[in-house]
Amino acid sequence: MTFKHSYYRFDEAFQEYGLQATRCKEFLFKGDPLADEAVLALAKLSSGKAVRTLNSFLNEGSAAIPDAPDALKALFEQLETIPLWVDWERIEMGSQTIQRLSLLIAPVLSLYCLPLMYASPAGTKPLVFTGNFVERAPRRLAETSRFVRLTCQSGGLRRFSEGFKLNVKVRLMHAQVRRLLQSSGQWRREEMGIPVNQCHMAVTLILLSLGVVKGLRELGVIFTQAEVEGILHLWAYSGYISGVDSEFLCASETQAESLLQLLFAQEGFPNEDSRLLVQALRTMPLPKQLSGVPWFDDVALTLSRSLLGDHFADSLKIPTSEWTWVVPFIRPLLSVFSEAQRHVPGMADLATSVGTMTWETMESALTARPEPVKPSSHTS
Repeated sequence: MTFKHSYYRFDEAFQEYGLQATRCKEFLFKGDPLADEAVLALAKLSSGKAVRTLNSFLNEGSAAIPDAPDALKALFEQLETIPLWVDWERIEMGSQTIQRLSLLIAPVLSLYCLPLMYASPAGTKPLVFTGNFVERAPRRLAETSRFVRLTCQSGGLRRFSEGFKLNVKVRLMHAQVRRLLQSSGQWRREEMGIPVNQCHMAVTLILLSLGVVKGLRELGVIFTQAEVEGILHLWAYSGYISGVDSEFLCASETQAESLLQLLFAQEGFPNEDSRLLVQALRTMPLPKQLSGVPWFDDVALTLSRSLLGDHFADSLKIPTSEWTWVVPFIRPLLSVFSEAQRHVPGMADLATSVGTMTWETMESALTARPEPVKPSSHTS
């Protein structure tokens, strides 16, 4: 298979990782077979019946729809099967850790995790293809924030929880995107792999787990090993629900870091679409709670460059800032903050409440703006 050079760097990846890189490349052509077949089955139903079928499964379980098509039954069976490796106590540890640090996670997502996701020249193409990809930046941030919040809330991945339901909906949405783009006649599979492929889903999953941990650590937050393992375990189960291949579900920090580096090694360098997406994040109108804060942009630039590193930040054309003293200043403060949450009675509960309230307020503000969607034929 011949790839456009700007999308991937397979030669460099093979030189560093050998057969691992060859194996990883195969996943650029793998979607989510169960969800892909389920979406095809749903497309054959009337729109009303398709919605009723999905809602019945989400709210009542597969037993409520015995006449569902076989492809849907196969997906439902997988979703209702809890893997033997799932440890609910570890998931709860991860949930509690994320919730008490939630006030800090939103900036880490927007200044670090999302820019890294957008750095993939092929991975951004589904966003570009749908059109209005710059104008929709606030809504995408709000949707990502909501996905993280509901997934990581206490009990968020239990069978009938809102987090579980949202993971299933996102999985089916990805399958629908794959179906529509590949049938459009404009998606160049031989150059980019398939849309929303396993490699790009894995990068997203790892950045929402290990990426958040790394970003918070860079800002001074201290984690225990049990907390990190809990976060990774929580997101591994989210990945299972979301259709990420088992080869990309990481059990340890070392494994997640190694896999992330392998996935990044094969990606091409950020292109103009990547830079436009990151710029849209950086320049989107602020919620009224933050508008008018004169130093907000300078602090955000400093944090983003510190988290990404100068080389990566330069490739995304993130401007420099003179406020370079901010990160060394806040690191010890956040170290004390994270330790206080463990040892000061009531501190963790207070941080969780304030963080959750802030997240919900920001999500509402970001989604308040009308954002029209129109198709685009831009895939180059």
